[in-house]
Amino acid sequence: MPSALLAPVLAALIGAILGSTATHKWQVRRERKQRLRELSGIIRLLDKEVERNQKRIDPVSKGTYGRSPNPHEHVPATNVWDKVNVRLAQLLEDDGLFADLVEYYEKAHDLAKFVQDSSAPTQSVMNRMSIRSRRLIDLSKNVRPRLQELIGKTKLKGGRDAQE
Repeated sequence: MPSALLAPVLAALIGAILGSTATHKWQVRRERKQRLRELSGIIRLLDKEVERNQKRIDPVSKGTYGRSPNPHEHVPATNVWDKVNVRLAQLLEDDGLFADLVEYYEKAHDLAKFVQDSSAPTQSVMNRMSIRSRRLIDLSKNVRPRLQELIGKTKLKGGRDAQE
């Protein structure tokens, strides 16, 4: 008689354990996909910001900015980075890429501050910007291909585009 009572209890216990395990695995998988989608979005935004910055500072780095340049037109943007860098630090597993992004954006902030604070004649500012912008161009040539590679990897691992 005791085994007749024990069997349903044991079956219920095993069912609860299996259900709990399945639910946990499903939740972990869902959270991983969400993190990948978030990382993919952040990386895409950063890639576009770096691309726009390349176009913005390229004329300064080459000295082809025209006869009456406005230094403020060639200041690199940092809006995306300023908003996402803390979350990116949590999501990005590539410490080297993160360190290179930090260096890139430190140089971008330095250049923006230099232009903002400068009281020198415009041509002098543009000459100094030329040197600083070349370093940013070099850093972007290092960072952008790695961002684009990571965008491709997140697509393959279940990012937004993998589901479309």
